[in-house]
Amino acid sequence: MRLIETAMLWTVMIASALLLAGRCIGQTVPLITAPTVVEKPPVPDHSRFCIPQGAGWVVQPYAPLVDTKKGTKVEQVVYTGALLSHVLMKSYNDRYELMYDYRFDQNGRLVQLRAYLERWGQWLAEADLYPDQSGLIPNPDVHYRLSQFGGIVPDPKDGANETKVFLTAPVYWSVAQVPCAVLLREAEKMNATQE
Repeated sequence: MRLIETAMLWTVMIASALLLAGRCIGQTVPLITAPTVVEKPPVPDHSRFCIPQGAGWVVQPYAPLVDTKKGTKVEQVVYTGALLSHVLMKSYNDRYELMYDYRFDQNGRLVQLRAYLERWGQWLAEADLYPDQSGLIPNPDVHYRLSQFGGIVPDPKDGANETKVFLTAPVYWSVAQVPCAVLLREAEKMNATQE
């Protein structure tokens, strides 16, 4: 943005100097200006966090405190403008952090599902999940790397047991099936009727 502002400022300064020079010598100087480009600033992503509480969910604008002993669970719904772009479903316990990353297209249909499992301070497992039409997930191709340094590591001895949770990922074929997104949509409707 600074580059555009600087270019526009120089254009104005040069045009002013040409006009002034033309007046000094008594001639008219044709003024040629560069086309003005106005860039729209990118729409920032914003998130809402849903935490299971009792039989339902609670929505909040900030990330919750993580208590690995109690097994914190959270759904992070990420919007780009007014469009829900993806959902991060996270679960924490004393051994690892598990995250499912759901990506949706402009029509709210699932286009990508990735799973991540980090064994605290040891290794990170990641896999693309391809559920079949019935929602079952066949054995994924899991890749392991070191948690802190990112180097690829051979399959850890406990990796296959830990990543079995990838097979139980809830499959949301559309935004309308995501519990937190449904709750947020209902809250928006309630706010609209109160105005």
